[in-house]
Amino acid sequence: MSKRIFLNALLGLIVLTGISNILCAFPWKYKLIYGLGHISLESIQINRTLSALTGFSLLILANGLYKRLKVAWLIAVPILAVSFSVQAHRLGFFHLNSILGLLVLLALVYEHQSFTRDSDPFTFKLGIILSLLTMSFAFLYGIIGFFILHQQLHEIHFVRKGIDIALQHLFGTVPQHLSFKTAIAYNFAKTVLWIHLFSLIASLVLILKPFVFTPIPTTGDRKKVFRLVKKYGFNPISFLALEHDKKYFFASNGSGVIAYVVHSGVAVAAGDPLCPDNTAEVLLNEFTQYCRQNNLDICFSTVSDRFLKQFKKIGYGYVKYGEEAIFDLTTYTIKGSKTQKVRQMLNAADKAGINVIEYEPLLKRDYALEQQIIEVSQEWLSEKKSSELSFLLGSISLDFPQGRKYYLALNAEKKVEAFLVCVPYAGGTGYYLDVTRKRPTAPKGTMEKLVISCFNLMKDQGVKEASLGLAPLANVRDSSEISIAAVLLDFAYEKMNNFYGFKSLHQYKRKYNPTAWITRYLIFYPKVFTPKIIYGLLKAQNPKGISDFVLVQMKNLLLREEKNKI
Repeated sequence: MSKRIFLNALLGLIVLTGISNILCAFPWKYKLIYGLGHISLESIQINRTLSALTGFSLLILANGLYKRLKVAWLIAVPILAVSFSVQAHRLGFFHLNSILGLLVLLALVYEHQSFTRDSDPFTFKLGIILSLLTMSFAFLYGIIGFFILHQQLHEIHFVRKGIDIALQHLFGTVPQHLSFKTAIAYNFAKTVLWIHLFSLIASLVLILKPFVFTPIPTTGDRKKVFRLVKKYGFNPISFLALEHDKKYFFASNGSGVIAYVVHSGVAVAAGDPLCPDNTAEVLLNEFTQYCRQNNLDICFSTVSDRFLKQFKKIGYGYVKYGEEAIFDLTTYTIKGSKTQKVRQMLNAADKAGINVIEYEPLLKRDYALEQQIIEVSQEWLSEKKSSELSFLLGSISLDFPQGRKYYLALNAEKKVEAFLVCVPYAGGTGYYLDVTRKRPTAPKGTMEKLVISCFNLMKDQGVKEASLGLAPLANVRDSSEISIAAVLLDFAYEKMNNFYGFKSLHQYKRKYNPTAWITRYLIFYPKVFTPKIIYGLLKAQNPKGISDFVLVQMKNLLLREEKNKI
């Protein structure tokens, strides 16, 4: 961890060096920050463009170095060497800026083994080609332009002189003796430099795109994952490993798999690793090494305590993420004061003529009924505050049920008012109520009738346990180990409830009086819970989450203003 901090501090110094070089391109800012002393403006003018180019390059390269790209290191070292020589020439070798630049250069050379990640082969080649094409174009553009405008420039009388000046522009310097008779000539010279700057930025962005090996899962891979889910899927969300947004990392011995997605430089895994207990540590070590090679942070979401010991041994951090509502169907009942509201809702649904059935598409398809299911889903989504969540939410998958159970709430006219899609876990002895949707106009008590009837029907079929899923961030500060991560999650629970509905979701699950509330964890690597991990997790669950959050806040603000006017 100390090495990671050292490297990040080094990158911070590289960013500062880049900013310093950019500021040096502006004499008045240079004077303000450094003081001119014996340095003349004429000597500064010679390399102003070079300073700007190296400055912008270092800022772009710092991002590549942060991702531990080998090519970023190969480019950064000579640029830092040029930057150091420029600083030493201007300020003197023993000036603080020169010494700092030299130390940064030496530290980067010393840490060369830390930068081993490859660039994406396609964009790397594209960046090289673009760089060569734009440099060639700028060179020819400069030769032709300077020759055509030679009468508007002092000291330009021959083609050879135009080539000489074009070459100097190519390497980011402007000849001291060059002066312009007209504004057209002056602006033309600036366009040559702008072409070079565009070429540099575009080429670096393409060259520094990291290569992440994420093979597209094959049909064979999915069949293998399905077998592992059936055998080792004890977490209620284990079945979600089969969703098509997931990538797979298989153990080298083939005994296990981790299902994950990549967002914002974070590999976000869904639930526990799917593997035997005695091979979990090996699988986690291999996955951790793979992510480190690709400069990916790691976050396991909604994890049980099954492999907590192995996670901690490898160096992962963890925090309570919330509580999952579990129902023992062999003993569960809605008798008692805690479920009084549920009983009231059931009575309302009965009066409205709501009836619950199980739909089994593998036995007999009813396409008219399925069309109603799709309509309910579309109406439900249209009423949501944000776009549809993914990653920890499954799909309806009527064409490929793979063990799913479908329960429909029908009104007196046999119209679908709501539905549930339940996925198996623990070898089919348990079912997780994964997808729950209803029409906005559904009669009062429809969902309560659907959930309780679902429980009763599954109990009659021999299912022993059901899960209503996680109540995210619920009671995260009740854990015996309070950390900064717990404080941050508790803050999100209190302040982001309007968007994500954490509290209302917890209250909804609690009214059914679960048999038990099981703690679930966020487990992350490195051990420090960083904003990068938080952002990656939010993006995994809702790819439009940040923009949705802003839009919802603006909408609520406008609504409040309209209410105040009324």
